[in-house]
Amino acid sequence: MASSLVTSFLGALQASLAVLLTLSYGVIATQFGLLSEASAKDISKTCVRLFLPALLIHNVGSQLDSETGMRYIPVLRKSAAMLLQSPPQLLTESQSGLSPTMSSQWPWA
Repeated sequence: MASSLVTSFLGALQASLAVLLTLSYGVIATQFGLLSEASAKDISKTCVRLFLPALLIHNVGSQLDSETGMRYIPVLRKSAAMLLQSPPQLLTESQSGLSPTMSSQWPWA
């Protein structure tokens, strides 16, 4: 019991330190002028729109097999229903933060 608690704690500590170190690299880069505010926003958008979904798909996909796949069907149905029921949002360039050329290159952005 104590061993599993220590193992869980060390795993959580390792994950927390990795996130804190990554954040500190960004803070240090900003303090030394290596990273502008516009670049930080672009990096943040890329991470949220591209890398985070890719990581989620990779993690779910690695656990997906014929037995566990059936558990995801209700989630997929609900997601599709919510997507079809939600009204499309029309954003202007200033609201979306995308330039006209960028929005034409990336239809999902």
